[in-house]
Amino acid sequence: MNPHNTTPPSKQAVAEQAAVEQKMGYFARLFARWAGHKHAPALLAVISFIEASFFPIPPYAMLIPMCIAKPEKAKWFALVGTVASTAGGLLGYAIGHFAADWSRELIAQWGYTGAFAATEAFFKEWGGLSILVSAISPLPYKVMTITSGLFGMNIAVFILTSLLARGLRFYVAALSAAKATEVIQKRMALDPRRSGG
Repeated sequence: MNPHNTTPPSKQAVAEQAAVEQKMGYFARLFARWAGHKHAPALLAVISFIEASFFPIPPYAMLIPMCIAKPEKAKWFALVGTVASTAGGLLGYAIGHFAADWSRELIAQWGYTGAFAATEAFFKEWGGLSILVSAISPLPYKVMTITSGLFGMNIAVFILTSLLARGLRFYVAALSAAKATEVIQKRMALDPRRSGG
């Protein structure tokens, strides 16, 4: 393949990308509507759970609108998301764990047994730190959960680091949204023209 190839993507590729973006936008709008529902915390828990192992849409798409609508409950929403996401992480861990034998066979067939063993040794020593780093990196949490199970990371370390990492993400997002909402509300209260008064 020529790295300098400037040929535009095919119509099919453009259409597929547009379809993906449309689905992502649909879920974002759906979550925003759900944020005001009386069962929003339960829905947030479900989304946080499944996102930790296979669902592509991050739960913040629902968490942030929830915290804007009810900033006084931001800490509660963050706790719900953290616990549910960590529980979902255990499902991802199980997926990796039960796929381990099949994965090792495939790696051996490809001739990467040595590299796989080196990666496994690294992850067993630094896996907990890897999960914590994933909290501030774009690497999806679901990748870390499945990898943790694949390499047999200590389950107690996995749970502890997942709680810390996911808690960091959820609490920062929730409290930031709540604080921004409170600041805007105060400014609107001080300036009646902004509130339509």
